[in-house]
Amino acid sequence: MILIFLSNFFSVKIFAESEFWFAAVKVAAIVAFIILGGLAVVFVWMAIALCQLKFRQKWLKERHTEDELKFKTPSFHALVCLYRQPGLLPFDLV
Repeated sequence: MILIFLSNFFSVKIFAESEFWFAAVKVAAIVAFIILGGLAVVFVWMAIALCQLKFRQKWLKERHTEDELKFKTPSFHALVCLYRQPGLLPFDLV
């Protein structure tokens, strides 16, 4: 607070430039947090989908059927199509 007062007291130009840069840092921080939040949503969604795919693989490997499951995900077949085409995913699911 004292630093802001002294910059305004001695030179208005220094005060104005410092306020400009402080505002720019605030805007950059807000944009960074928005981007970080969006990436977090995408990564959490991908992790949930991967866990579900792994569960279904193990479920079917133990000779269970999909009819035994109480909840059926509508997008399960899309995940199976992605799994069966190894070039579409950048990592190995097995």
